[in-house]
Amino acid sequence: MIFRARAVAVFSLLLVLWASSAMAETSAIPDPPLNAPIADTALVQERTIALATVMRCPVCQGLSVEESQSDAAVAMKARIRALVEQGYSDEQIQDYFVERYGVWILLEPPAQGMNWFVWLAPGLAFLVGAALVWLKVRASATTSGADPGSRTAPSETPQPPDSLRDEASGDGTSLDSYRRRILQELDDQP
Repeated sequence: MIFRARAVAVFSLLLVLWASSAMAETSAIPDPPLNAPIADTALVQERTIALATVMRCPVCQGLSVEESQSDAAVAMKARIRALVEQGYSDEQIQDYFVERYGVWILLEPPAQGMNWFVWLAPGLAFLVGAALVWLKVRASATTSGADPGSRTAPSETPQPPDSLRDEASGDGTSLDSYRRRILQELDDQP
């Protein structure tokens, strides 16, 4: 018996909420239209498409009202068309939908308040990335011990110091003493 009473109460509450939302959706904009009603169907169609393109479908993910074929988008587009025909300005129509759905309904939120971060974040991310790349390149150039402009050509092979060359050979290309010294130092390592 208690379960049935709760079910009736929940159903009644849902019915009242649905009815109030339906009445709010069909209510007119409180402000009067700024312009006279429009009779030119081409102009009405053009403005309807322009407004439906900048508003997000409340059901679909990432689609505008113009692109979506959902029932909610079709109803919103019909409401936009009716408001355009009555003479409401684009700003009044956008404010009407923002009042009902929030700023989320606009595909491009206005650049104000916390929305500035959305507009500035890509540029800031690029600048931070470029600075990190520059620092990394600069650090690798200084840790190599050479100036980036004074690097030796790949064809030049480094030669051991003159003191390590084998003096027995007249041309100084023998590296036997150099190799012996390196092997000796490696053997001395713990």
